[in-house]
Amino acid sequence: MQGSRRLSLQFLLCHGNSRHSTYPAAADANLPVLSLGCETACDLACHLLTARNAIGPFSDTLLEVASSVHLSGSRRVHCLLLHAEAKPVTFAIAVKQDPYQTYILSDDSAQSRVEVVPERGGIVTRWRIQGQDLLYLDTERFADPTKSVRGGIPILFPICGDLPDDTYTLEGKSYQLPRHGFARDLPWSVSDRVTDGHAGLTLVLKSNERTREQYPFDFQVTFAYQLRGKTLTLQQRYSNYSASPMPFSLGLHPYFQVGDKQQLAFDIPAARYFDRANNVGGPFNNSFDFTRNEVDATLTPLARREASFEDRARGIKLTVRYSEECSTLVFWMLQDKPFICLEPWSAPRNALITGEHLLSLEPGASLDTTVELVADTLRKENDDT
Repeated sequence: MQGSRRLSLQFLLCHGNSRHSTYPAAADANLPVLSLGCETACDLACHLLTARNAIGPFSDTLLEVASSVHLSGSRRVHCLLLHAEAKPVTFAIAVKQDPYQTYILSDDSAQSRVEVVPERGGIVTRWRIQGQDLLYLDTERFADPTKSVRGGIPILFPICGDLPDDTYTLEGKSYQLPRHGFARDLPWSVSDRVTDGHAGLTLVLKSNERTREQYPFDFQVTFAYQLRGKTLTLQQRYSNYSASPMPFSLGLHPYFQVGDKQQLAFDIPAARYFDRANNVGGPFNNSFDFTRNEVDATLTPLARREASFEDRARGIKLTVRYSEECSTLVFWMLQDKPFICLEPWSAPRNALITGEHLLSLEPGASLDTTVELVADTLRKENDDT
């Protein structure tokens, strides 16, 4: 197991020009005293780097200061270094069978973990931070391999949404593709694991006889899941190994677990929406009608590369950051289920037929794209810290 190191530093602040005059026992104990010339708290923060160097360089050093500092006016501060201890910031990967082989990525320092199931569409089934589950999962559907998973973070490829009658025509031949494509229903293979600097797992999906019956291209899709702190990064690469250009769409379908939907607040950079479940649309004002049984809203155009929502009932803020390939966000919810979906798509439904925002890769070409999911704790209204 590899990891970064955390430096735990405890010190006392004292005054005067000599450590012996203030802490005479320090000389006998041979404890280091760091003499810092500080006029402001900012100066003191800068000088803490000196404390780090006194112990030794560590990668990704974090300073934990066990003292309250208040500086008024110009004075010289001496830091009596009482204790210094290097602790590992550990990233780990474990494997369990439940009921499928599941890889558990963890960051102990942030109390965060992610579970990935390669054989069920390479899906993230769980993301948990400090005891709170951030993703919804329908466990009954998940346990039934004949059904698509409802929950976690399904992967959408080579289309997002559905086609009329699940059918499209290419070069005079008709093909059938299920809703959201086939990537979420096929087994993926593990190609790499990383525990240096983050907990990472890389999965690969390659074209085969089954995929070519639905989508006549040779391809490889690579997903690298990276967990560090409260951020889950999904780095993706799409490669065309065919002799002709490969049209496709890409997307993710995260199911975020939520509390009271009426206490959700959104910041989504879209100008307009169309809710196909209710056949209504118009200017978007960052709100949804949660009295409806279902909302299935396409949100465009996007003014920036991130969207977020606050779940005030649970004290969580979740942010979705996406690369420039994402042209569309989709919001989906069912009134009687404790989830919402905020989905980054490269193209809207039916793009394989209409060509709207459809991506295309030349033979031998690849496309790299990234989605980041960030979880933050909301500050309480009476928290003045």
